[in-house]
Amino acid sequence: AFQYFLNMSKLAGKTASGSNSTMKSSTYKKYSKSLPQNWLDPSSKLKPSDFSKPSIDIFADDYPMIIEFNNMQDNTSQIHSTVDINQPLFQPSPKIVVFDDYLPFVPVDRKIFFRNNDAVARRIKVVKPDSPFFDISAPKTLNGEALKQSKIASGMEVCFILTFKPQEVRDYTWDLVCSTEREKFIVPIRAVGMRPLLTFPDEIEFGICPINSPTKKMVMVQNIGTSAAKFTLKSSTTEFVCPEQEITIEPGASQSLELFFTPVTVNTTYGECEVEFSKFLKCYVSLSGIGKNVEVSLSTPSLTLEPSYISLMSQKTLKIRNLSEEPITYMWKSFANDTEEESERRRLLSEINRMDDIERQLLRQRIMDGYYNSLDENEEEMQLAAEANELYIPMAAKADQAALIRKYRNLRRALEKDSMQFVDDIFEISPIEGQVWAHSEMEIVVCFRPDTAAQYNCLSYLAISGRHERLPLQLTGQGIGPHASLSFDILDIGDVFINDEHTYELSIRNKGDIPAQWTFMSSLTRFGNKFKFSPTDGYLLPNQSQTISIRFESDVLGEFSEHFRFSLQGNEDMLICQVKGQVIGPTFHFDCNTIDFGVVSFDYLHSNTLRLINTSSIPMVFNLHIPQDGTYLKKEFNVEPSRGTLGPKESIELLLEFIPSTVKVFDYSLAVDVLGVGDVLLSIPITAQCIVSTVKMETKEVEFGDCFMRYPYERELKLTNMSNAVHTKFEIAPQPKQTKSVASYETEPSVAVIEPGDSMKVMIRLVAQKLGSYKLPMMISVAGSQEPPMQAVLSFNAVGPKITVGCPELKWGNIECLKDSVRSLTVYNEGLISASMKIFLKMARSCYSIDVRDLVLEAQSSYELAIVANLDDSVVNKDEVHIVVDEGDNLMVPLIAKGIGTTMYCR
Repeated sequence: AFQYFLNMSKLAGKTASGSNSTMKSSTYKKYSKSLPQNWLDPSSKLKPSDFSKPSIDIFADDYPMIIEFNNMQDNTSQIHSTVDINQPLFQPSPKIVVFDDYLPFVPVDRKIFFRNNDAVARRIKVVKPDSPFFDISAPKTLNGEALKQSKIASGMEVCFILTFKPQEVRDYTWDLVCSTEREKFIVPIRAVGMRPLLTFPDEIEFGICPINSPTKKMVMVQNIGTSAAKFTLKSSTTEFVCPEQEITIEPGASQSLELFFTPVTVNTTYGECEVEFSKFLKCYVSLSGIGKNVEVSLSTPSLTLEPSYISLMSQKTLKIRNLSEEPITYMWKSFANDTEEESERRRLLSEINRMDDIERQLLRQRIMDGYYNSLDENEEEMQLAAEANELYIPMAAKADQAALIRKYRNLRRALEKDSMQFVDDIFEISPIEGQVWAHSEMEIVVCFRPDTAAQYNCLSYLAISGRHERLPLQLTGQGIGPHASLSFDILDIGDVFINDEHTYELSIRNKGDIPAQWTFMSSLTRFGNKFKFSPTDGYLLPNQSQTISIRFESDVLGEFSEHFRFSLQGNEDMLICQVKGQVIGPTFHFDCNTIDFGVVSFDYLHSNTLRLINTSSIPMVFNLHIPQDGTYLKKEFNVEPSRGTLGPKESIELLLEFIPSTVKVFDYSLAVDVLGVGDVLLSIPITAQCIVSTVKMETKEVEFGDCFMRYPYERELKLTNMSNAVHTKFEIAPQPKQTKSVASYETEPSVAVIEPGDSMKVMIRLVAQKLGSYKLPMMISVAGSQEPPMQAVLSFNAVGPKITVGCPELKWGNIECLKDSVRSLTVYNEGLISASMKIFLKMARSCYSIDVRDLVLEAQSSYELAIVANLDDSVVNKDEVHIVVDEGDNLMVPLIAKGIGTTMYCR
């Protein structure tokens, strides 16, 4: 059938347009599309009055609906048709059969006509409904006679009688199937049962209403239908407001609905109220209203407040006059209209968003930098985040993130709720908002609090609930600041010497009626920062004065003229004082023309004295230095004092110290800088010649002999200066670290200067650390000498503690068995160091015993070792006492005793 549909659409596409247009133009009136329907079509825009007709859940434009195509070759030889393939061959009337206002068990008949729209005779068959509620008759002619042939001529119609047999009042639905030679199509049958019916008006007029003020209108709605009505209301424009909750009205009941109209312009406003029922059926109520500006005005469009001193206040009043019939609400605003308010709100919102983004980026950066890393983090969650290539957020970071979200959510919510009321630092309006009743007025108080002496202008706007435009109010006021004066405007101080301090006094007096807070404005000019004012600020009561000390000390030469300013808090005009004068410098010289040190010793202190004289009448701050000094590793000259201050006509004695560190001829100069005047204003030459002498050792090997371990021994080494002209400085090098494990030594002095032609003895203190005979090198260098350092050898033999015993053998003779017999053995420490030793018997099961096994014996001391013999047999018993000395020689003492008597005893 589908393939046949495609073929027929291609064949009939060209022929259908010409013949069918003529056929359609001659249709009967009952087949016309403009024929009134007895039901509501949900596809059309309905009014509440349209609900007097029954409503159905289908669209008339969808019918008749073709549900299947037949093969025309099986039914007729006339396979070509002039009817469009998307239209059935027979046109039904009505397209939808609707039963309304029926009673139970009362049959209702309705005729259905079918007209042949094709150019040839066609057949039609109506399938009998398989329902106990509907029945269809055989085809009949228009006059009700039975049809005598099966074909219907072109342009002719056939009639069927549909019988509806209801058993109760409810909704019935059936689709009547009609079959032609080409297709099958359906004619829907709908029976409408109980339904609600509301007395909504088709149009609601609010009349003339104040702008920006909600006007309420009550609408009484009654359900005159047979079932409960559930519906919701929704306005198509923001000017009209309807109840938003679902409303239910039982049959026969009524309910009052509140509708509000808030016009924003003076033109007529149109809108619609959509009424949507629970079965998705909608109707529309037309809404209209006219806005008007209420007659509200200000007593004055501008308000000039009385001049006020800073920190004080002046105020004035104005009135809001309401000459209309309606009460109005007002609020003072900072912006002229809603557009400017929203622009400012968007600007603040963008700033909040920018700050939010910055803090989020900082939080993310802290997470990436590991700021929140700790040992108790969930490793499994970190691994899952790494596998998903996502940033892992620790718990502490989540808490900060949640706090950040709450913070900016509250800021955005506060910005949304901000009514943008009038706010100003200088002017204050009270009350800022309120209500004015009809034919009355409200007094408004405006306060003026200036913070500086200036002319103030401000615009405030009065937003009124009954007017489209806001009423502007121009606020002006003059701030009066404090008034003060200086004791003089110009100060000529004449000639002053450089770095010479001068003090002057300036007084400031408050000539105004309010306290004055003054502040000195610092000057950063060449001479301006040389002046010091004290105090730099103050607080003056009316008619009170204060003295300001001016201290001037300049380190810059030249003529000056400075303007100093004093600011008064709250006054833009400053107090100005001019100070002018000239700075001049000092004169000076030395008491000698040259400094000659002659022949000097290397790395030895040489000194010379001279005097610097200030011949001027002003003090001078001098700095002495030698420009050629310091080109090597360290400075060789030192001047004491190198800097200082010379009073007028004063002189100072200078000490020039010279420690040459190079062997050469010196040709330097001593230069003088004067602070604030110039550098190297005076210099005198310095000459000297540095030479180095040789040093001779009396012996190259120092013998220490036997040395006890860790006991200090001292020897002397004599050094001789071979020159009779210069001093010689020697230095003994520190002991190498690798030799300290054998022995350590110290020298006194390790660095010294030998007078010309003189000798010096160096004390060497040696402490042996390791047993044995050794020789340690000791290096001696001469300052400034190009020769390699001299070497002295320290020779010694390190020995340990020296332990001896009182007798080489200990004998008891004959002693009784099983009885203790005590003998003592004296142990001597003949050395100079303490000795640590262990004492034990040779035999494990010995008949002898000793009282100690570990012993520390101080130098030059002794110990009586008690040895107890307790023999268990009457024979000669021998053993040995061994003494093991740490770092010393070990000793062995034989023990001999013979037992006598019985080996039995009674307890």
